[in-house]
Amino acid sequence: MVIKKLKIYGKLANRESLKDYISKIKNNPNTLKLRVLKHVASNMADVHFLDVGAQMGAYLFHLSKENNFKQLDGIDIEPEFISLGNKYLVNGLDNVNLSLTNLFDINNKKYDLIFMSEVIEHVDNPLAFITKIYSLLEAGGHFVITTPSGNSLTNILLNIKHFKDLSYIENEKRGFGTETDHYYCWDKLTLFRLCNSVGFKYVDHRISNRFRPIKGQSIILIVKK
Repeated sequence: MVIKKLKIYGKLANRESLKDYISKIKNNPNTLKLRVLKHVASNMADVHFLDVGAQMGAYLFHLSKENNFKQLDGIDIEPEFISLGNKYLVNGLDNVNLSLTNLFDINNKKYDLIFMSEVIEHVDNPLAFITKIYSLLEAGGHFVITTPSGNSLTNILLNIKHFKDLSYIENEKRGFGTETDHYYCWDKLTLFRLCNSVGFKYVDHRISNRFRPIKGQSIILIVKK
């Protein structure tokens, strides 16, 4: 079975078999984002965790092995991700719930740690998303958000390449979760200003692929309520 082009995140679409992709997820836990999540939760107990835009639940799978995580919820709006994740990745994990859910449909729940990776650039009302996440956090709870860096070398080179003419954008194919579906491009200053505007306080930030900028860099911002 070859993963077809998915509507939301085109990165799963290439020539990789589903078996190989699942194996890569399970055997590749040492990512910066996962290390950041573990570090943020290291002094917490009985953590209730929410992954917004969880795709197939890779972070849920790895964090379920940590003793201090009591409940791990993951949501996504792409049915195929949820179906594949529940069938091949998080099935049988008692403290994991991966569901086809819109963030704004979650009510009467509170979380200690919320994670949203590579999503904010795709939404047309980022302030509404950040406000909703703030409301779902316990007092003192943490929010980890990641997004491609507007100051990355890849983005700078793209701007140089198309310095004189942006009309190529009019003919881009949309709906594949790539940069063609980005409403906004964030740097660390504007991203924190957005979070701070609803009440979040700064904790820390990191940059992925710091020494491999041609790979594409993401801002990893850690804030708390």
